[in-house]
Amino acid sequence: MAVNPRELENLRFQERLQERVKELEQAAADDLLAFNHANEVVGKYEANLERHQQAMQEAKEALKEALEGCYAIDFAAQQHAAQVARDWQPIETAPRDGTYILLGWFLEGGGGGHPEVAFWHSTKQLWCSSRLLNAEGYYSPTHWQPLPEPPKETKP
Repeated sequence: MAVNPRELENLRFQERLQERVKELEQAAADDLLAFNHANEVVGKYEANLERHQQAMQEAKEALKEALEGCYAIDFAAQQHAAQVARDWQPIETAPRDGTYILLGWFLEGGGGGHPEVAFWHSTKQLWCSSRLLNAEGYYSPTHWQPLPEPPKETKP
């Protein structure tokens, strides 16, 4: 049986067409896999981004709370310093009769030692406390204030 050359050419064209369709289908499948992988990566990135954004928001809120606390502490310290400045009196006005008082060693600009409960020792002519004497080599107090009143009620 003789094959018509036109039919033969048509068969070969259909075979090439089918091969090309298979190639395109494979390329489309590969592209779909790559697209799905890219979507998976983007999804993970978005999830990580969301977690990081949440962590940043929580850190901002914690920082805001910490700053508010610092501002409150700073304000309280300023109020306390203002009150202390009102209560401290020059050392020259301190009683020198053995009365226990609170002594302070303050430097210009606000620095100084810790306050000490002390009294004037009239025989030695110096301030005495539990740990310091106003003797040669020690700091001389610059200010004083009376001790606070004791509690009105005591617990048994």
